[in-house]
Amino acid sequence: MNLGLLLALSYAASAQSEARPLTVQACSDISSPSQALSAVLRTPHGSAVLISPDGVVLSNIQSIGQDWTQAVQAWNTGGTPLTLKIVRVDTTTQSVLLQVQGEQTWPCLSINKSNVSLGAPAYVLGFTAPTAPPSISLGIVSGQRQIAGRPVIQTDASMNPGNTGGPLVNQEGQVLGLLSSKVSGVAYEGLAFAVPIDAVIKGLKLSISHQTDLADPGLLPQFGPAQAGTDQATLGAQAGVVDARSTFQPLRPLVIGAGAGACLGFAGCLTPCIGPACMVPTGALAPGALAFAQRPKFDPSVNAPLESSSPDYQLGYEIAYGLETRKRKALYTGVGAIAGTLVGATLGTLVYTAIIGVPPWNRVDIPQF
Repeated sequence: MNLGLLLALSYAASAQSEARPLTVQACSDISSPSQALSAVLRTPHGSAVLISPDGVVLSNIQSIGQDWTQAVQAWNTGGTPLTLKIVRVDTTTQSVLLQVQGEQTWPCLSINKSNVSLGAPAYVLGFTAPTAPPSISLGIVSGQRQIAGRPVIQTDASMNPGNTGGPLVNQEGQVLGLLSSKVSGVAYEGLAFAVPIDAVIKGLKLSISHQTDLADPGLLPQFGPAQAGTDQATLGAQAGVVDARSTFQPLRPLVIGAGAGACLGFAGCLTPCIGPACMVPTGALAPGALAFAQRPKFDPSVNAPLESSSPDYQLGYEIAYGLETRKRKALYTGVGAIAGTLVGATLGTLVYTAIIGVPPWNRVDIPQF
């Protein structure tokens, strides 16, 4: 990076909060998800969406790439190449405002200004792969949450890396949010996330009006260390699994499992009303199941990745770290419980035989009169 660009970015980082609001012409000519596909663009590492008839585009950092000094190449649904100019970037929401170069009227999507309802239908639009045609996948809005101080919409609609930066829309084809990440590579399904469109509009300091005014947008803010074309949540999940395996201490769950199993196994051989047929399997399996059901305490000061990591990375890390820790805790607790149950059952059998004279499996319960 040359000195001039470095100074410009440094100044922009301090002046970002003073950037003036920009206005974007409202769009209302699309009313369904199938029509909305015509307003989706393919970018070098993902997708983008047109939100104004004069070519204003929204996407995110991951889908655009890292060479911010150059124009961005994109393609519409018909494969026509387009040149996009970066107008403004918001590193808080990791969203990017661009504009198509040239005079032309474009199909575009309107912004959903109402609250997003849980359980409402949600459609993921975009290009799942560089050579694939645009596609739609249907799901629901399955949650709204805060991740590292940033609001996100959770959906179970199918999402692929090529959808990053594309729109999540409702049944009317209105934009609910910009697709940002998906947690994959761990035992979770239906965990795709989008940054709410109102947060994007606020972060980029946009207002929807009757005409577009992008003059004097201010310098580009300094960019975060996003990896272009990479799913940050998946990277975080991979790191979380590695850390969970390297920091896990197996002794405690082994001891707890062995103690619980020994008690239950011993009791099973001495309890006529229940017997070893029930207590021994319970002693072997129940502690492990209980261990898996307990969510591990996640201490961000100890377990969280570097502060420079993206919120999506931190989300993937936390979910994968917790799941892997629970799996290992359940495994070692279960192994300890099985060993403890065998020891307890053996000891119980010896005690029972010494007192009664016959082993537990030969006992005959005397009916009470």
